[in-house]
Amino acid sequence: MEPKLPRWIFYHGVQLRLLPFRNKVEACYNCRSTGHRTDVCPKPRQERCHRCGAAHPTPPEGSPPTCNPRCIVCNGNHSTYSSNCKHRYVQRPQRQKAPAPDTHPPPQQPVPPAAVVRSSQQAASGPSPAPPPKSVTALSAPRTSGA
Repeated sequence: MEPKLPRWIFYHGVQLRLLPFRNKVEACYNCRSTGHRTDVCPKPRQERCHRCGAAHPTPPEGSPPTCNPRCIVCNGNHSTYSSNCKHRYVQRPQRQKAPAPDTHPPPQQPVPPAAVVRSSQQAASGPSPAPPPKSVTALSAPRTSGA
């Protein structure tokens, strides 16, 4: 569940409307592809029209356009980032509802009867005897007779 934002806030005596942030798809006007901006384009020397994406240069500012706009993101007949573009925002993956936590403990696995018999036999015979100590004489140096 997403947190609820207030619609309006007062900031320094001014009432401001709040809107949630929606990330837009990055589109490059230089190479006409998505995933990066024009300032970090891996193909900076490719000259394409910013309006339609054709190989002719962009018309100078103030002159009437000679081509129809073409959206980089959806290839529609509108300019990129137009309010008519349905794909201009990054689509967030839909969250799946988490399964309800299981309140019951996991079932215990039954103990096989053979293991119970062995443990009872070991308990009846008593603790196992300790292993015999290792010989210390094997580590000492041999004696030599000196006369």
